Amino acid sequence: MDTNKKQYRLASLKTKRFGMALVFLFGISTASFGQNKYAIGFFRSFPTGKFKSTSLDNSGSFAKNGWGAVFEDKVRTNSWPAGFYMLIHLSYQQNQLDNMALQENLTASLGYRTAVAEANYNPLLASLGPYFEILLSKATYLGIKTGIGFMFTNIDSFVISAYDTQGNMVFNELLDFKSSPNFSFLLGLQFGVRLSRNVELGCFADYSAGRQRVKATIGNLSNIQSDFNLAFVNTGLNVTVSF
Repeated sequence: MDTNKKQYRLASLKTKRFGMALVFLFGISTASFGQNKYAIGFFRSFPTGKFKSTSLDNSGSFAKNGWGAVFEDKVRTNSWPAGFYMLIHLSYQQNQLDNMALQENLTASLGYRTAVAEANYNPLLASLGPYFEILLSKATYLGIKTGIGFMFTNIDSFVISAYDTQGNMVFNELLDFKSSPNFSFLLGLQFGVRLSRNVELGCFADYSAGRQRVKATIGNLSNIQSDFNLAFVNTGLNVTVSF
Protein backbone atom coordinates (compact mmCIF):
# COMPACT_ATOMS: atom_id res chain seq x y z
CA MET A 1 0.00 0.00 0.00
CA ASP A 2 2.86 2.42 0.89
CA THR A 3 4.54 1.65 -2.43
CA ASN A 4 1.34 2.42 -4.35
CA LYS A 5 0.98 5.74 -2.50
CA LYS A 6 4.56 6.70 -3.32
CA GLN A 7 4.02 5.82 -6.98
CA TYR A 8 0.80 7.85 -7.04
CA ARG A 9 2.54 10.88 -5.49
CA LEU A 10 5.40 10.57 -7.97
CA ALA A 11 2.98 10.40 -10.92
CA SER A 12 1.08 13.43 -9.58
CA LEU A 13 4.32 15.38 -9.19
CA LYS A 14 5.38 14.56 -12.76
CA THR A 15 1.96 15.63 -14.07
CA LYS A 16 2.22 18.96 -12.22
CA ARG A 17 5.70 19.51 -13.62
CA PHE A 18 4.38 18.76 -17.10
CA GLY A 19 1.62 21.33 -16.66
CA MET A 20 4.10 23.92 -15.38
CA ALA A 21 6.32 23.23 -18.39
CA LEU A 22 3.39 23.90 -20.75
CA VAL A 23 2.65 27.21 -19.01
CA PHE A 24 6.33 28.14 -19.24
CA LEU A 25 6.59 27.25 -22.93
CA PHE A 26 3.57 29.28 -23.97
CA GLY A 27 4.40 32.09 -21.58
CA ILE A 28 7.59 32.61 -23.56
CA SER A 29 5.59 33.48 -26.67
CA THR A 30 3.96 36.44 -24.90
CA ALA A 31 7.33 38.02 -24.15
CA SER A 32 8.60 41.03 -26.08
CA PHE A 33 10.24 39.48 -29.15
CA GLY A 34 11.04 41.16 -32.44
CA GLN A 35 9.11 38.67 -34.55
CA ASN A 36 6.65 35.83 -34.03
CA LYS A 37 5.62 33.22 -36.58
CA TYR A 38 2.61 31.07 -35.68
CA ALA A 39 1.99 27.81 -37.53
CA ILE A 40 -0.88 25.35 -37.37
CA GLY A 41 -0.93 22.09 -39.28
CA PHE A 42 -2.28 18.58 -39.61
CA PHE A 43 -0.29 15.42 -40.16
CA ARG A 44 -0.22 11.70 -40.75
CA SER A 45 1.65 9.82 -38.02
CA PHE A 46 3.83 6.78 -38.77
CA PRO A 47 5.03 4.76 -35.73
CA THR A 48 8.53 3.31 -35.93
CA GLY A 49 10.61 0.76 -34.03
CA LYS A 50 9.09 -0.99 -31.03
CA PHE A 51 6.15 1.40 -31.00
CA LYS A 52 5.11 -0.03 -34.37
CA SER A 53 6.22 -3.62 -33.75
CA THR A 54 3.49 -6.28 -33.65
CA SER A 55 5.56 -8.87 -31.78
CA LEU A 56 5.25 -9.52 -28.06
CA ASP A 57 8.72 -11.08 -28.13
CA ASN A 58 10.07 -7.74 -29.39
CA SER A 59 8.21 -5.75 -26.70
CA GLY A 60 6.03 -4.32 -29.44
CA SER A 61 3.34 -1.73 -28.74
CA PHE A 62 1.17 -2.61 -31.77
CA ALA A 63 0.62 1.03 -32.79
CA LYS A 64 -0.90 1.76 -36.21
CA ASN A 65 -0.61 4.85 -38.39
CA GLY A 66 -2.65 7.76 -37.08
CA TRP A 67 -3.56 11.42 -37.46
CA GLY A 68 -2.82 14.54 -35.47
CA ALA A 69 -2.53 18.32 -35.23
CA VAL A 70 0.40 20.58 -34.41
CA PHE A 71 0.85 24.17 -33.25
CA GLU A 72 4.20 25.94 -33.38
CA ASP A 73 5.41 29.37 -32.33
CA LYS A 74 8.74 30.55 -33.76
CA VAL A 75 10.06 33.56 -31.83
CA ARG A 76 13.17 35.72 -32.26
CA THR A 77 14.65 39.07 -31.29
CA ASN A 78 16.09 41.54 -33.75
CA SER A 79 19.56 41.04 -32.27
CA TRP A 80 19.68 37.33 -33.17
CA PRO A 81 21.36 36.09 -36.37
CA ALA A 82 19.16 36.04 -39.46
CA GLY A 83 17.15 32.84 -39.74
CA PHE A 84 17.57 31.83 -36.07
CA TYR A 85 14.46 31.32 -33.91
CA MET A 86 13.37 29.57 -30.73
CA LEU A 87 10.71 26.98 -31.55
CA ILE A 88 7.83 26.17 -29.22
CA HIS A 89 6.17 22.97 -30.44
CA LEU A 90 2.94 21.35 -29.27
CA SER A 91 1.38 18.35 -31.01
CA TYR A 92 -1.38 15.87 -30.29
CA GLN A 93 -2.16 12.67 -32.17
CA GLN A 94 -4.03 9.37 -32.05
CA ASN A 95 -2.49 6.06 -33.04
CA GLN A 96 -4.90 3.14 -32.97
CA LEU A 97 -3.88 -0.08 -31.26
CA ASP A 98 -3.59 -2.91 -33.79
CA ASN A 99 -6.01 -5.11 -31.85
CA MET A 100 -6.17 -7.79 -34.56
CA ALA A 101 -2.41 -8.36 -34.47
CA LEU A 102 -2.46 -8.32 -30.66
CA GLN A 103 -5.27 -10.90 -30.66
CA GLU A 104 -3.17 -13.23 -32.81
CA ASN A 105 -0.14 -12.85 -30.54
CA LEU A 106 -2.14 -13.44 -27.35
CA THR A 107 -3.95 -16.44 -28.85
CA ALA A 108 -0.61 -18.03 -29.71
CA SER A 109 0.87 -17.22 -26.28
CA LEU A 110 -2.10 -18.17 -24.07
CA GLY A 111 -3.41 -21.12 -26.06
CA TYR A 112 -6.94 -19.66 -25.96
CA ARG A 113 -8.79 -17.75 -28.66
CA THR A 114 -8.43 -14.16 -27.54
CA ALA A 115 -10.44 -11.04 -28.39
CA VAL A 116 -9.08 -7.52 -27.81
CA ALA A 117 -11.28 -4.42 -27.94
CA GLU A 118 -10.30 -1.33 -29.92
CA ALA A 119 -8.17 1.34 -28.22
CA ASN A 120 -5.90 4.29 -29.01
CA TYR A 121 -2.55 5.70 -27.99
CA ASN A 122 -2.86 9.48 -27.52
CA PRO A 123 0.60 11.11 -27.41
CA LEU A 124 0.85 14.79 -26.43
CA LEU A 125 4.26 16.38 -27.04
CA ALA A 126 5.55 19.76 -25.86
CA SER A 127 9.10 20.85 -26.67
CA LEU A 128 11.38 23.87 -26.89
CA GLY A 129 14.52 24.27 -28.99
CA PRO A 130 16.40 26.20 -31.67
CA TYR A 131 15.01 26.50 -35.18
CA PHE A 132 17.08 27.44 -38.22
CA GLU A 133 15.62 28.84 -41.44
CA ILE A 134 17.74 28.73 -44.61
CA LEU A 135 16.59 30.76 -47.63
CA LEU A 136 16.56 28.76 -50.87
CA SER A 137 15.15 31.60 -52.96
CA LYS A 138 13.15 34.78 -52.44
CA ALA A 139 9.99 32.74 -51.95
CA THR A 140 11.18 29.40 -50.51
CA TYR A 141 13.14 28.23 -47.48
CA LEU A 142 14.24 25.13 -45.60
CA GLY A 143 13.63 24.96 -41.85
CA ILE A 144 15.55 22.72 -39.43
CA LYS A 145 13.76 21.92 -36.15
CA THR A 146 15.26 20.69 -32.89
CA GLY A 147 13.81 20.49 -29.42
CA ILE A 148 13.64 18.74 -26.09
CA GLY A 149 10.64 18.53 -23.82
CA PHE A 150 8.00 16.24 -22.40
CA MET A 151 5.72 13.60 -23.84
CA PHE A 152 2.56 12.38 -22.14
CA THR A 153 0.81 9.41 -23.71
CA ASN A 154 -2.67 8.53 -22.53
CA ILE A 155 -3.61 4.94 -23.41
CA ASP A 156 -7.27 3.99 -23.69
CA SER A 157 -8.48 1.17 -21.45
CA PHE A 158 -9.65 -1.92 -23.29
CA VAL A 159 -11.18 -5.33 -22.58
CA ILE A 160 -9.38 -8.63 -23.18
CA SER A 161 -11.50 -11.80 -23.46
CA ALA A 162 -10.38 -15.40 -23.89
CA TYR A 163 -12.38 -18.49 -24.94
CA ASP A 164 -11.65 -22.21 -24.82
CA THR A 165 -12.10 -24.59 -27.76
CA GLN A 166 -15.81 -25.02 -26.90
CA GLY A 167 -16.38 -21.27 -27.05
CA ASN A 168 -16.73 -20.88 -23.28
CA MET A 169 -15.38 -17.64 -21.87
CA VAL A 170 -12.29 -18.26 -19.75
CA PHE A 171 -11.86 -14.66 -18.65
CA ASN A 172 -13.06 -11.17 -19.53
CA GLU A 173 -11.09 -8.35 -17.92
CA LEU A 174 -10.53 -4.63 -18.36
CA LEU A 175 -6.92 -3.59 -18.89
CA ASP A 176 -6.38 -0.08 -17.53
CA PHE A 177 -3.32 2.18 -17.83
CA LYS A 178 -1.88 5.08 -15.86
CA SER A 179 1.07 6.92 -17.38
CA SER A 180 3.16 9.96 -16.48
CA PRO A 181 5.08 12.57 -18.52
CA ASN A 182 8.60 11.69 -19.60
CA PHE A 183 11.50 13.25 -21.48
CA SER A 184 11.34 13.37 -25.29
CA PHE A 185 13.10 15.05 -28.19
CA LEU A 186 12.15 16.46 -31.59
CA LEU A 187 14.02 16.61 -34.91
CA GLY A 188 12.38 17.89 -38.06
CA LEU A 189 12.54 19.53 -41.46
CA GLN A 190 10.19 22.04 -43.04
CA PHE A 191 9.96 23.28 -46.62
CA GLY A 192 8.09 26.56 -46.88
CA VAL A 193 6.74 28.80 -49.63
CA ARG A 194 5.98 32.46 -48.94
CA LEU A 195 2.58 33.32 -50.39
CA SER A 196 2.74 36.91 -49.15
CA ARG A 197 4.70 39.01 -46.68
CA ASN A 198 2.91 37.47 -43.70
CA VAL A 199 1.56 34.11 -44.91
CA GLU A 200 3.46 30.91 -45.70
CA LEU A 201 2.45 27.41 -46.76
CA GLY A 202 4.69 24.52 -45.80
CA CYS A 203 5.17 20.78 -45.63
CA PHE A 204 7.09 19.12 -42.81
CA ALA A 205 8.47 15.87 -41.46
CA ASP A 206 9.06 15.56 -37.70
CA TYR A 207 10.69 12.71 -35.79
CA SER A 208 9.94 12.40 -32.07
CA ALA A 209 10.87 9.75 -29.55
CA GLY A 210 10.62 9.10 -25.83
CA ARG A 211 10.37 6.39 -23.23
CA GLN A 212 7.06 6.18 -21.38
CA ARG A 213 6.54 4.70 -17.93
CA VAL A 214 3.13 3.11 -17.48
CA LYS A 215 1.32 1.23 -14.72
CA ALA A 216 -1.16 -1.37 -15.95
CA THR A 217 -3.91 -3.07 -13.97
CA ILE A 218 -6.05 -5.99 -15.05
CA GLY A 219 -8.86 -7.35 -12.92
CA ASN A 220 -7.79 -8.11 -9.35
CA LEU A 221 -4.18 -8.80 -10.28
CA SER A 222 -1.33 -6.72 -8.90
CA ASN A 223 -0.27 -3.59 -10.75
CA ILE A 224 2.34 -4.10 -13.45
CA GLN A 225 4.77 -1.23 -13.97
CA SER A 226 6.87 -1.13 -17.11
CA ASP A 227 8.46 1.15 -19.70
CA PHE A 228 7.82 1.23 -23.41
CA ASN A 229 9.42 3.13 -26.27
CA LEU A 230 7.55 5.62 -28.43
CA ALA A 231 8.95 6.79 -31.74
CA PHE A 232 7.14 8.16 -34.76
CA VAL A 233 7.52 10.27 -37.89
CA ASN A 234 4.80 12.86 -38.51
CA THR A 235 4.43 14.33 -42.01
CA GLY A 236 1.91 16.94 -43.04
CA LEU A 237 1.05 20.48 -44.16
CA ASN A 238 0.90 23.72 -42.21
CA VAL A 239 0.06 27.39 -42.61
CA THR A 240 2.27 30.04 -40.99
CA VAL A 241 1.30 33.61 -40.17
CA SER A 242 3.98 36.11 -39.07
CA PHE A 243 3.73 39.37 -37.14
